[in-house]
Parts: sequence; C-alpha cells; structure tokens
Amino acid sequence: MKKYIFPAIVITALATSGIYSAVLSGRCDELREKQARQEAILLKQGEILALNTAMLHAVVMSRPPTNKTIHPGKEGLKMDVMP
Repeated sequence: MKKYIFPAIVITALATSGIYSAVLSGRCDELREKQARQEAILLKQGEILALNTAMLHAVVMSRPPTNKTIHPGKEGLKMDVMP
C-alpha cells in the first residue's frame, strides 16, 4: 500500500496543475481580447483629442487680437500658454 501513495500523489498533483493551467489559459485569452478592445478605444479617443486640439487651435487663431489688459494669472485663449 505504501508503494502506491507517492505515485498517486504525483499523478494527482500533475492532474491538478494541468487543470489549473487550462483554466488560466482560457482566462488569458479573455484578457487579451479585452486588452485589444481597450487599445482600439484608446486609439479612437486619441484621434478625437487630436481633432479637437486642431479645431481649438483654428478657433483661437481666427479670433482677432484684442488690446485689452489681461489680469495677472488669467491668460485667456492663447495656444502657447495651453499645455
């Protein structure tokens, strides 16, 4: 009886690790799909942000210059001041 205990423990450990790796493999596939979707969304948001920045730049440049005094700490719509 003692002769079969160690092989049974080893076989059980191998079977358990095989099942665990199969579960982890499926979970990794789900996470890769989710990451690909998020990457596509981030790319679209970056394009929208670039377009909005270009439109804002065009609006600021189309405004006529004003000679009004700007209060200290307030810069108004100047593109060189914006981050």
